[in-house]
Amino acid sequence: MIDRDNAPIDACDGVVDMVLERLRHSYGSYTFFTERDLVWTLQGWFREELLHRDLPHRVFSDFPMLPRSRRALSADLALVLDGKADVVFELKYEPSHNRKRVDIWENKFPVVNWKDVVNDTVRIEQFVKAEKCRKAYAMLIDEGQYFRKRTISGNGRWEDWEIPGKPGPLVSVHICSANRLSNG
Repeated sequence: MIDRDNAPIDACDGVVDMVLERLRHSYGSYTFFTERDLVWTLQGWFREELLHRDLPHRVFSDFPMLPRSRRALSADLALVLDGKADVVFELKYEPSHNRKRVDIWENKFPVVNWKDVVNDTVRIEQFVKAEKCRKAYAMLIDEGQYFRKRTISGNGRWEDWEIPGKPGPLVSVHICSANRLSNG
């Protein structure tokens, strides 16, 4: 059972909220090319904020979560406390298709397979149910709203982010979360 009076855990939740809000408000200041660019940026922001707040959590990419025959099933990002995952993220990134031949080669689109987005939402539930983490998020950053009309059952939701000073479509973000406290 998780002690909700634990100050580092509550502070970590504040870091997660702050970093996601930072991404939302500063998204237009960045140009991402691949998912790894997004992971790298978020990992740096999490590291910076955890150090600034002097929290015992550390942040890792490609963190092993569930055992498999050859290699553990990993989370894209994990905020780790005492060597164990506390909060994890599965991320997908679909650049705007208006970037074809501008800065991303045209045969790369679509970058994301929708089935992989759905699988990420299942995976975060597995992580939480197996008690491998306290919270988990699956996020799709859909820069050109290519997938915006698709839905996933469960507790996922779409958010549309306006990008000040940039014409064109909004950035749509699909966020799904799993929380050990809400899963019994």
